Amino acid sequence: MPPFSPLRPKDRVPLDLLLVSPHLGHPFGNVPLGPAYLASSILRRLPNTSLAILDLGDSGRLRHTPADQAALLARYLRHRPTRVLALTVLTPGSEVIAPLVATARRHGVELIVAGGPHASVLPQSLLDSGVDAVVVGEGEEALGTLLEHGGRGLVRGEPEKDLDTLPFPARTLFDFERYIRRWVYLPERGLRGATLITGRGCPFSCTFCQPTLRTLFGPVLRRRSPENVVEELRQLKKDHRIDAVFFHDDTFTLDQAWLQRFCTLATPLELLWGCNSRVDTLDSEAVAMMHSAGLRKVHLGIESIVPAVRNGLYKKGISNRQIRSALACLHERGIATLGFFMLGGPGESEAEQEATIDFACRSTLFEASFSLTTPFPGTVLH
Repeated sequence: MPPFSPLRPKDRVPLDLLLVSPHLGHPFGNVPLGPAYLASSILRRLPNTSLAILDLGDSGRLRHTPADQAALLARYLRHRPTRVLALTVLTPGSEVIAPLVATARRHGVELIVAGGPHASVLPQSLLDSGVDAVVVGEGEEALGTLLEHGGRGLVRGEPEKDLDTLPFPARTLFDFERYIRRWVYLPERGLRGATLITGRGCPFSCTFCQPTLRTLFGPVLRRRSPENVVEELRQLKKDHRIDAVFFHDDTFTLDQAWLQRFCTLATPLELLWGCNSRVDTLDSEAVAMMHSAGLRKVHLGIESIVPAVRNGLYKKGISNRQIRSALACLHERGIATLGFFMLGGPGESEAEQEATIDFACRSTLFEASFSLTTPFPGTVLH
């Protein structure tokens, strides 16, 4: 199936399934991996399915109102009517769902399905918005069952035990080159980059994430094998001339044996890469190994430099000593770092917030990202 623009679909053949990814305000080169995994799984299970993916964030604009996104969907459906529409829903931006559902109804969509984090923690709210079926948990098997047999209401998506059995994301359903050109995850410029995930789930108990992640992915971390991940990297390099990647796993460096095997297999590919990590999983030996395998940037969730906030409120479970040690190891190897921080937590004082800002400014961090503490539905913090 040829790539297409979200605004001007080239193929006017009616669809069995349209997967829609709402706009989140940051078109930084991310192919929406959730819909891409759904698409590849559906095409393997039901190979005669006519499907497409509509990324409402792939319009080149930083901001879209719900009405803007509904208008984009309407324009698309006028060209390519669809029988089933599946929405990936995150809490930020969930206000767009009702306009999208209304638009889909006006254009004759028979079945509207919602999945994703927001759907898993507030499924009834989506049913109240007019969605026919809500998938709680992982969607690959559940969506295939809905396409084959129909259904309404809540559908439980069970975690896939062996992630190596999943096909690689269907990136060819996008104008992938557009995403590659926008990819900006590493400090080096001119790279042709892609994003990947190597696992699902998180064993930690941070109050701003859990138990939402457990609702989505189950109680344990499941990983693809290093061999499976490296095979996807080889394919990306061969088919799309990719020379850089960023791994969006919540904690890429958790399993040291897995990491060592991955670095051994990935080194010959000569790719540059970055990842998310925790400071308590990094030491000089691990950092040296990853740097030799191409590591050039690490994103770290520090949250606050005040232990009472970071560990008392957020249950992060890391020490200031571990933060400083990890930053020193990474700085010594010339690896760029991005620190994530949260401000304005319940009971957090102005002085505590200022201490966190001061630490970030004085540290060896390459970048710092500050956000307001947000108690998302389904989390302990909420």
